[in-house]
Amino acid sequence: MNEIRFNSFEPKPALGEEGAQKKEGSGFSAILSKIKKILKIIVVLMVMVAIIFGGIYLYNKYFSKVSSGGVYSAVFLSNGQVYFGKIEENNSKEIILNNVFYLQNSDNSGTAGQSIQGSKFTLIKLGNELHGPTDELFINKQNVLFYEYLRTDSQVVQSIKNYKL
Repeated sequence: MNEIRFNSFEPKPALGEEGAQKKEGSGFSAILSKIKKILKIIVVLMVMVAIIFGGIYLYNKYFSKVSSGGVYSAVFLSNGQVYFGKIEENNSKEIILNNVFYLQNSDNSGTAGQSIQGSKFTLIKLGNELHGPTDELFINKQNVLFYEYLRTDSQVVQSIKNYKL
C-alpha cells in the first residue's frame, strides 16, 4: 500500500562521526571567537599603555623644565667640583645653572672672591676667569652625583647675596 505523509519528519542522525564533527566544529569556532575577542582587548590595552608611557616620556624629555623657583642649589659633580647657583632648567640631559659660583681653596686664590667664615675656601663668581665665560653653566647629567637646594640662611647663600663685583 501506498502511504501519503504530509509531515516530513527527518530523524536526527545518531551521534556518530557526522554529529561529532558538527559539535566539534561549532565548539572550536566558539573558542576561536573568544580568543579573537581576548586578543583584541589585549592589543587595545597594550596600545593604550604604549601611548600613556610614550606621552610621559615625551613630556619629560621635551616639556618638563623643573625649576628651583629662585632658590640657590648646590650641584655636586663626579670630579669633586661643586657649583652653586639657581637652576634655570633641569631636563633629562643637563642641568642649566645661572648666577653661578664655585669654591676655591683660599690658599692659592689669586682672584677676588667672597671668603666664607670659618673655612679655608673662597667663593668665586663664574665669569671672572681668564677666558671670560658667561654666567651660565650647562652641566651634563652624566657628571652629576647629586644636587640639593640650599636654605636661605646657609653661609654659601649669605656669601652669594653679599658678593660685590
